[in-house]
Amino acid sequence: MEATATNSRIKSLHPLNMQLLFWLFVVASIAGLAIETAFHAVVFGGYESRPGLVWGPFSPIYGTGAVMLTIVAARFSDLSTPAMFLVSALIGSAVELATGWLMEILFGAVAWDYSHLPGSFGRSLNLGFTLLWGALGLAWTHCAMPLIYRIS
Repeated sequence: MEATATNSRIKSLHPLNMQLLFWLFVVASIAGLAIETAFHAVVFGGYESRPGLVWGPFSPIYGTGAVMLTIVAARFSDLSTPAMFLVSALIGSAVELATGWLMEILFGAVAWDYSHLPGSFGRSLNLGFTLLWGALGLAWTHCAMPLIYRIS
């Protein structure tokens, strides 16, 4: 029953338009960096500047992940909650892996390094964060997307 209610909310987002996707990208890029900064402050007990590759409080990795998840969720709205969790975890990890690899290859920059944590695969992937992306994806598809649709 839960999946059916969520499916109807997500289906109402389809078809997506470029204006909505643009603003989702912008808002998620800013909100993602704010959440990351707050997470770091809580876990490590202090503020650390968390700049991305662009100027200001803007991290495109979060916007990219949000747009990709929104497109997939709108297209495959019949997925069960466990399947959406898995898809969200895979999308988040794929964006994280690709971004980490590209930043290192193109710019010589290492934005994060999970290699010291248990459950890590190289520098850019970690099982704990993969599970976090799955949970955030469920929050996105079950709570944020329906709210965004209502106000857009």
